[in-house]
Amino acid sequence: MMRRPLSVSLSLLLGGLVTYPLLRFLLLPLWPALGPSVIAPTGQGPGLGEAAATSVLLAAAAAACAVPPSVWLGTLIERRRWRGRSLLLGAMLMLFLMPGYLVAAGWQIVAGSEPVGALPWLRDALLGWPGLIFLLALKSLPVATLAVALGWTVGQPRLEEAARLHVANRWHRWRLIVRPIGPAAATAFLIVFVEAMHDYGLASTVGARLHLKLLVTEVYASLAAWPISWTRAAEAGDLLIAVSLAPLLLRVLLGSRSIPPLDRALAPMTRPASRGEAVAGGITCGLLFAAGSFVPLLALAVDAFSPEAAAVPAEAWASLGRSALYSFVGALGAVGLACAVLAATTGERWQTAFMWLPLGNLAVPGIVLGAADVIAFNGPPLPMIGTPLALLLAQIATQFPLLALFLRAPMRAQTGRLGDAARVHGIGVLDRVERLYLPPLVRPLAWAGALAFGRLFFELPLAQMLAPAGGEPVGVALVQLQQGLRFAAEARLALAAVLVCGAVVSVVLVAAERAQ
Repeated sequence: MMRRPLSVSLSLLLGGLVTYPLLRFLLLPLWPALGPSVIAPTGQGPGLGEAAATSVLLAAAAAACAVPPSVWLGTLIERRRWRGRSLLLGAMLMLFLMPGYLVAAGWQIVAGSEPVGALPWLRDALLGWPGLIFLLALKSLPVATLAVALGWTVGQPRLEEAARLHVANRWHRWRLIVRPIGPAAATAFLIVFVEAMHDYGLASTVGARLHLKLLVTEVYASLAAWPISWTRAAEAGDLLIAVSLAPLLLRVLLGSRSIPPLDRALAPMTRPASRGEAVAGGITCGLLFAAGSFVPLLALAVDAFSPEAAAVPAEAWASLGRSALYSFVGALGAVGLACAVLAATTGERWQTAFMWLPLGNLAVPGIVLGAADVIAFNGPPLPMIGTPLALLLAQIATQFPLLALFLRAPMRAQTGRLGDAARVHGIGVLDRVERLYLPPLVRPLAWAGALAFGRLFFELPLAQMLAPAGGEPVGVALVQLQQGLRFAAEARLALAAVLVCGAVVSVVLVAAERAQ
């Protein structure tokens, strides 16, 4: 059951922040009267067929490239014992937190260097379709690997041991052992496909350089051009969500049993990694670290400290402080909302329902939510557009579903029977939170907050749509410097942003570890 009145308040809050703006925006092609209260000239752009076809082709190619290594890495993480496992997880965490447009900026610097310039085929590959597909697959690899790793926890935990005992034929035994990974690999393919469809950072930088028409950029282009085409932006958003949601729902309907309960301790069979697997794992770890963080950051550093590097404008430096403030408040609000939602829901039905929150979050890209907020909150009854509040609320709405999934297991463990016993003995709410709930949750709360902070610090689509004029965060400043061909200044600001973000995340995590 749900605990009232907290549950009612949360339902109204989520409906007002997410459901109402999205429905109003997505239904705009059918009912133009749902458009913005402040009417702007409306134009009609070209059709969206080319953008849809290009988006699907690009996303499918990225998924096809990312799934094989994700299967290998997920197996290595979940089914093998080797010393480099923590290093591999660290490399994937850095790759997950690095924004795609910064990784792309670093590789573009590499492509423009003299050694690569001597190899025209390599330069053209890095700056063309192959380079964009590589970056999309690389950025989606951590999430796809997680899906495969979770897939190994499905089914009988001792399936490999039973197969080795009772199946003599090696080929049949291998087929039996790897059967659970099929649905997980399909899930990984769909996740990469959707992530590539929604990646606005790479689409607006590398894709724009290639003059590609993509659905995710057409939403912004329809609202940024003059005259504004609200209907076309909504049509692009409808197509983007439909193409993303259809395969995800099909995957759920056809294979929902393969989705593992995240708070259930299944122990799949593991064995020590062979020498070849350990060597291959070490090489893979090095390649991931190099491709996802070291090479781009090194290229940015070389460009930033070159003799002809221009100074970074003062307004761009100020965007660092704004990003830190927006990210801190947004992360705090997202963690608080996730905790409130989990605390207000009890029972298996509601707990299972909230496992699917990230599904909706995954299907709706930030650029669509930002456009929906522009229409919904540009006039009465909540005229927030042009204020920092609009950006903060949108950031919270995009981050809390993932944090709710992350915090579900530890909160359920701490607020279950222990909380019931405390209520029976008359311990007040504040005392329960201070003495019982909060101490064991310091570490997961800190990790959730750090994860949200890192993701929000370099947020681009929501910032471009909703940030107040003159108050843009660092992501917008970086793109503006790149579009102005001030690459050295962009590199300096990017390095400073990475250092600030990394320092804040490190301080939070170290403080949480010491507080345990």
